[in-house]
Amino acid sequence: MKIKNIRKNIITESTKYPLLILITFLIISYIYTFFHPLPSEIGEKTIGLGAEILNIGDRTFYFNETNYDYGYGDVKGGTLYPSLLKYIAILISKVSFANSIKLWNMIVIFFASLCSIISLILIDKSGNIIFNKKVATISNLIFVLSPYTFFYSLSGGITIYVTLGCSFLTYVVVNSNLFNKSEVCHNLKFTLILLSIGVLFLSSLRPTGIVFSLVILILISIEIYKKHRENTIQVSKTEKYLIYFIFSLCYLYCLHELKNNTLYLNHTLENFISEGGTFFGFEREDLRNKIFSSRTLDFNGLKSYFYLILWKITDFVSGLSDIRDTHSNIEETPLFPFFIRTFTGIFITFPLNLLSFLGTFIFFRKIYRSGLYIPIIASLLCLVPNLLGVAFTRYLIMISPPFIILASGVSAILINAFEDQKKNIY
Repeated sequence: MKIKNIRKNIITESTKYPLLILITFLIISYIYTFFHPLPSEIGEKTIGLGAEILNIGDRTFYFNETNYDYGYGDVKGGTLYPSLLKYIAILISKVSFANSIKLWNMIVIFFASLCSIISLILIDKSGNIIFNKKVATISNLIFVLSPYTFFYSLSGGITIYVTLGCSFLTYVVVNSNLFNKSEVCHNLKFTLILLSIGVLFLSSLRPTGIVFSLVILILISIEIYKKHRENTIQVSKTEKYLIYFIFSLCYLYCLHELKNNTLYLNHTLENFISEGGTFFGFEREDLRNKIFSSRTLDFNGLKSYFYLILWKITDFVSGLSDIRDTHSNIEETPLFPFFIRTFTGIFITFPLNLLSFLGTFIFFRKIYRSGLYIPIIASLLCLVPNLLGVAFTRYLIMISPPFIILASGVSAILINAFEDQKKNIY
């Protein structure tokens, strides 16, 4: 009976069919890519079980097959993801298997797929808590039908791990009794324990996760202090000690990881700002030279700043929607990922971004009362650096769960309006 109740709590009515669709599509993708791995956007690397060189994204940085080391010399990122790849490789080396490459691919892709499945369940739960079953169902379908869900599952990359961390912390926040007054919400003590798990996990992945975690911690700290002063929540002496301990542990760990990632951040920022390729037909380097050459104190200087702002905002919006221009040589980019990326950007990602933007205004009160504002602010601060350099969709996919839920809320309004109009016509 307990197992049945647990399964009922995990797999709700709104997630039952989307979960079935996701698992079915993943299995079909496994079988197909075992024999025909899909091309990725970089060189000869492919994704899927049959890939000879699985394109996990920045593979040379995260995984070295020779000595299982990671990073570029002293430049290193988070330890969790490369450690996982390393220990999978070590485990495989200790067992005799005809094709160790495919076995490594299989395990790496399995863990990434598991992240997708758990993210779906957490998005469903958050959608039900903040809105209702209908919005949760739409959120689930958006996540399941997004080509990026399958791309990052089949590539086994770090992106889907960050998405999982974001989904988890979003759920922890909105299901806390700080915001949720239902009988099944988590009390403060359990919220803090779950919060620490999510923060430690996310901060161990990459700097984006550290920023997201720090913002969550700061805003949750403010909410606890404010609600305690207003006597909205009661905090016992034991809970006070637990609060001090958990927040101190999480803050110290985040700052420690941020310090360890300093060289990586500097390295990334340098490459980020000087990103090459074209921006809607213009070479980015030529644009920089032309804009910066006229940055004087006269009227022409003001125009150059105006052009720079226009460029960065347009690059930001188009980049996050994946309708950006190319950043690599077209001769090195296979046609399949190029067309899938642009098609997805124009017909899926851009409409979703627009709906989520509208949702921040339509559901302003609900966002604040449900606590959803906390992961939204954390997500936006993670995206701010994209204004400095070049925006990529993967940075949005990492922190997409709050925005998927918002877009689904607006979609539900549009669907209801359409159904009402249809009834009036007939």
